[in-house]
Amino acid sequence: MWQMQDPASYKLNLLGKILKFLYPSRCPVCHNDSSYQFYPFCIACWGKITPFDGHRCSVCSIPLPSHSTICGDCIQDRPFFKSSFTYGLYDGILKEAIYQLKYSGLRNLARPLSGLLLKLPLPDADLIMPVPPDRYRLKNRGFNHTSLIARDLSKRLNVPLDLHGLIKIRATPQQINLKREERLKNLRRAFRAIKSFSGKRILLVDDVITTGATASECARELLKAGASEVYLVAIARSAGEIIYT
Repeated sequence: MWQMQDPASYKLNLLGKILKFLYPSRCPVCHNDSSYQFYPFCIACWGKITPFDGHRCSVCSIPLPSHSTICGDCIQDRPFFKSSFTYGLYDGILKEAIYQLKYSGLRNLARPLSGLLLKLPLPDADLIMPVPPDRYRLKNRGFNHTSLIARDLSKRLNVPLDLHGLIKIRATPQQINLKREERLKNLRRAFRAIKSFSGKRILLVDDVITTGATASECARELLKAGASEVYLVAIARSAGEIIYT
């Protein structure tokens, strides 16, 4: 039986077709024709994105040897979020897809990327919320890619979305080359909840978990504002320096 396509999916598919028509391109991975559904990737390369099914930390999701259940960082300084859920490792085609969304402005990728999150055993939540962006970087980029993923996930799960209840009040240096301790220091008091979240179970959305420091600081503020539980969900997890089997 024919079913009407939901408006969000229709608009993003239409956008993909328009992009493909106006800017004929090749898949950045294999150089075959791009697919409008996963533009600029082709269907075959997108299909190679696979979930990480190895052993991982039960809190921050970093890959671990099979005999471990929680990583040393989480034992020493447990994050404020209860647990995390990630689809794959930050590598290969998945890494390239996140890059294309974040830095090339290909917003149509938000929907297929959020679709990967639907395959995870996500916990029940009362609210979905993206990790808030740095205002300076948001101004330069023109949009918040994490909000796009959170918005689409909210619609597909039918869970309310909150884009403004948690804000970043202090700019922080680039975190990419910093150790965990330096990240934690930089992020202290960088976020603020501006309303009550009393009793709410919150699903906090990010693109990549590197150390979990940013999400932990967000969760700290949400718990202070009354949230009962905060869970973290992300497209990918950086493997860090831990060797896994």
